Amino acid sequence: MKKIYITLAAIAILSPAISHAKANSCPSQNFPIFLKAYQNNVDIQKKFTHYPLKSNSYYPDFAEKPTTSLLKAAWIHFPILMNQQDMKDQAVELSIEKQTAGWYQVVTRNTGGTGADAFEYDFKKLSGCWQLVEVTDSST
Repeated sequence: MKKIYITLAAIAILSPAISHAKANSCPSQNFPIFLKAYQNNVDIQKKFTHYPLKSNSYYPDFAEKPTTSLLKAAWIHFPILMNQQDMKDQAVELSIEKQTAGWYQVVTRNTGGTGADAFEYDFKKLSGCWQLVEVTDSST
């Protein structure tokens, strides 16, 4: 099974740093603050990723419909999200594209025009906290 490497771009939010000790409790009910904590702490990523994680990929044949897999934690290479400096170095930016009560879709794109790092991340509110439930890799 192919391991996935997922990237997110930096998000500018003023919030206190999330410590390692807080990895077991929900970092925030406010989604942008939660997202920043998720991005910057591997323990939070492991704790707040829903398993099996639904993974959709158009690679390698770029078909009209993606191939869907359900990934166990052992099949995912952590960190799922690069830290902010790595994202800046690789010219990847993040935006929150869609939202409803209890659901957010976060999109990343490479600003260098390469088509790399094009992902959609779906987060849902489950058991009192946000969890990554689905990832779609649209990279070319």
